[in-house]
Amino acid sequence: MKVKLNDITLGERAREDYGDIDGLGESMSRLGQIQPIVIDEDNIIRAGGRRYTAAILLGWEEIDCVYMKDLNPLERKEVELEENIARKSFAWQEEVALKKEINELKKKIASSNGEEWKEEDTAKLLGDSRTNLYRDMQLATDLEEFPQLAEEKDKSTARTKARRLRDEKSREFLNIERGTVEGL
Repeated sequence: MKVKLNDITLGERAREDYGDIDGLGESMSRLGQIQPIVIDEDNIIRAGGRRYTAAILLGWEEIDCVYMKDLNPLERKEVELEENIARKSFAWQEEVALKKEINELKKKIASSNGEEWKEEDTAKLLGDSRTNLYRDMQLATDLEEFPQLAEEKDKSTARTKARRLRDEKSREFLNIERGTVEGL
């Protein structure tokens, strides 16, 4: 259900750091509101303060909401806590693969329309630096070639191991080439 932003109150919130509201606003502007906010019977926000704040900055008049009625003070706090800790971010492996897939799909769509799409465009779309996007897409490619990288705890460690694996593969290739040349 949609509720007018002017009818909603932010209320007392545990979250003090709202982070990158401009980035969230850009996302909401581009993709719309993906998840509704949660309000109680008095139209006080119980979950979704960042989305509400971004919607105000965007100049929206209404926002999608879910009502939760008859919450006691403890339940109000539990809803806010669950909203912020129960979600699971992408694992680094999922993140790099998805960035690469989005870039490839954007290129394919642009090409079918006679247009060009560059990695710089994907970086801008995702709010990422070009360098970081390139590194993540390279890591996604490395994961395809060296599936054992998925066992690494983070992107940095996986990148280091990927460089080592690529170097080993290059040395093996050179040794094979040398053997072929020497055998002639």
